[in-house]
Amino acid sequence: MKKALITGIFGQDGTLLSEYLINIGYEVYGVARTVNDKRVSKAKVLTANINNLEDCRSLFNDHKFDECYHLAAYHHSSHFQDESSLEKDRMMIETNFKSTENIVSAIIEKSPITKLFYAGSSQMFSPTKFGDLITEETTFNPSTFYGHTKVFSCQLIDYYKKNHNLFGVTGFLFNHESHLRSTDFISRLITKRSVEISQNKTLKLEVRNPFGVTDWSAAKDFVKGFHLALQTTFPQNLIFSSGKQYEVMDIIKLSFKKLNLNIEDHLIYPNDAKKPAMSLVGDNSLLKSSTGWKPEYNLEELIDQMINHDLKQL
Repeated sequence: MKKALITGIFGQDGTLLSEYLINIGYEVYGVARTVNDKRVSKAKVLTANINNLEDCRSLFNDHKFDECYHLAAYHHSSHFQDESSLEKDRMMIETNFKSTENIVSAIIEKSPITKLFYAGSSQMFSPTKFGDLITEETTFNPSTFYGHTKVFSCQLIDYYKKNHNLFGVTGFLFNHESHLRSTDFISRLITKRSVEISQNKTLKLEVRNPFGVTDWSAAKDFVKGFHLALQTTFPQNLIFSSGKQYEVMDIIKLSFKKLNLNIEDHLIYPNDAKKPAMSLVGDNSLLKSSTGWKPEYNLEELIDQMINHDLKQL
């Protein structure tokens, strides 16, 4: 039985990946500073601090994992909002880069058999003109500090691939959603508010720009790709995306249609909202050709899943 370690196991991707790997016969371990979340009931959760090199060395020395999925990340939209900008930057360096350095070092020193998947981000790139797709060959050009920390880790992994035979894959993850997202994310805000409107718990859905564009996918599809990316003969960095450009309005229309709501009655947005001049869409063709990955869910099915979840919560 193969053994896998997942950092960030209590997050959306960690939860879904844990379920997927267990279902295909893996022994799954998670790592956390404290064990206070029961969502991953079948995984074995180890107490350790991945920002500490000695903790990482102990993890890989004691368990010799076949695969490690480094999904843990600090992002300003999903953590405490009262921290200063510099404090947020420091936390991003610690969680998004320093932890990667520790894990890579521990794998090379203690468990060179371990294959590493690192969760990168579309924020490692900048938006391009409509019609242009981001590929694995696109030059990094992050517009956020979060994106910079992801670039640092990717380049570190690439260095150790070339110089120390590390089997390391960075997945450039474009937007991917599930019912596990919080309403800090626009997709979940829309589906949850739509359900609340349908149940007369609120009257309006307010968004900043319904014409904003994003490359959206289902998180359940992505986690299968994480696993496939580590089953190839040679490691290569891969774009995880839908390859399609969607408007925020597309999610609103699908949500309202499913719940028999009229957009004119409930949607509020600024009068000056307009479609942006640039977009960020990924080309997933290499992921498909090199791993055999195929997405199972389209946007409508994804929205259906999230709305069905929200209806059950009421």
